[in-house]
Amino acid sequence: MLSSKRILKLASKFEGSTSLSAECTLSKFADDIKLRGVADMPEGHAVIQRNLDKLEKWADRNLMKFNKGKCQVLHLGRNNPLHQYVLGTTQLESSLAEKDLSEDTKANDILGCIRQSITSRLREVILPLYSALVRPHLDKAKCKVLHLAQDNPQYQYRLGDEGIESSPAEKDLGILVNERLYMTRQCALAAQKANRILGCIKSSVASRSREVILPLCSALVRPHLEYCVQLWGPQHKKDMDLLERVQRRATKMIRGMEHLSCEERLRE
Repeated sequence: MLSSKRILKLASKFEGSTSLSAECTLSKFADDIKLRGVADMPEGHAVIQRNLDKLEKWADRNLMKFNKGKCQVLHLGRNNPLHQYVLGTTQLESSLAEKDLSEDTKANDILGCIRQSITSRLREVILPLYSALVRPHLDKAKCKVLHLAQDNPQYQYRLGDEGIESSPAEKDLGILVNERLYMTRQCALAAQKANRILGCIKSSVASRSREVILPLCSALVRPHLEYCVQLWGPQHKKDMDLLERVQRRATKMIRGMEHLSCEERLRE
């Protein structure tokens, strides 16, 4: 019998770290958190609840709130007892199906469940399970190959009886990377989003005081320039210039700083 497993999708930004029990797995995305845990026994329920409590305390310490209306529990397993969990003082609703990166049930989650609950690794056991449970969830139209390196021969791969298309750039957890591992397209995308928000602020907010513009830019614009910047930080001068133009435009919006140099505006 497959082990019961809880998957919690918590819709909130998670930046920083929190200490969770080893029995649970935490997956962090740009605006989403997923907590997974095996709960075949009451002790497992307690472990998951303790981790939920830790997440709630982390949010409080960082002056953040989970959107609890979007937090739900997906109970896996035929004989799952459907334990009731809480986040803070809010009971979490159960869900019959959850979207995971645009899929109702992610293939990797099913593979993990098979790996934990099936001891045999025989071809005769694993292959039928994979064919019946995992393969139907693979959307071949979305499968792409990113050929890395400049002299890559770009071999034609297949998934089943279908050829897989090549792609000049692919997103990995929201970060665009091309075949040469350059982040130029990601820099352009971040600058485009930030400029659109700056344009919206400029057209809809009459005040140009520092006390108004600075918090708006910090809350709405800056996150687009800093999200995972440790990974995609600009490598080329033209990309750096593109992002710096966004900063220059933002600081110029503040009244009294229009005629200062960019360095002086940033220091101010």
